[in-house]
Amino acid sequence: MAHAAQTALMNMSGRDADARARLLAACARGSTATVEGLLEAHADPNAAAAGSSTPLHAACANGHEHVVAMLLAPGARSDVSNAEGLTPRPCAERPGHHDCVALIDTHRHLQDNPWLRELTDAHEQEQQQHAVSFREVSAEASQHAEALAALSSKHLGTCSGLSRSLGLCSRLSPSACLALSLSLSLSV
Repeated sequence: MAHAAQTALMNMSGRDADARARLLAACARGSTATVEGLLEAHADPNAAAAGSSTPLHAACANGHEHVVAMLLAPGARSDVSNAEGLTPRPCAERPGHHDCVALIDTHRHLQDNPWLRELTDAHEQEQQQHAVSFREVSAEASQHAEALAALSSKHLGTCSGLSRSLGLCSRLSPSACLALSLSLSLSV
């Protein structure tokens, strides 16, 4: 192997080892922000040095159910054994981290049931579509609110002048003035 290729491979392995160590430490601490950042940077949720614990083992052993959920979502395997021969489930079960155990059991059940997995995937897609629709509707509502505010401001001045000229100023509320002004502007 050429020296440059060998150096690149060693650098890559060093970066992988560093990312693996940082992910493992963040999972053990329960640092959701760090775990999220590392996973977004494509850190492997199943990465472990030979015979050591995976990030899922570390999160389960320390009872960090939010981190467990974050690791399971991109595909962390719950069937991998550590050097002691334990999978992540007993690592959570021994100290009594029942929420972590429930997450692993649910994840396994989803993986074992293709119909349920398909249903869950469809539900997640629907939630994403609703989030997009909500943002679009919110943006449109904001535009309408701005247009209404501009129209209200314009017609409030018209209504004020109209009510003074008709002698209605003392008898009409501001909302009645606005309604009258809008109806007059629409009839024009």
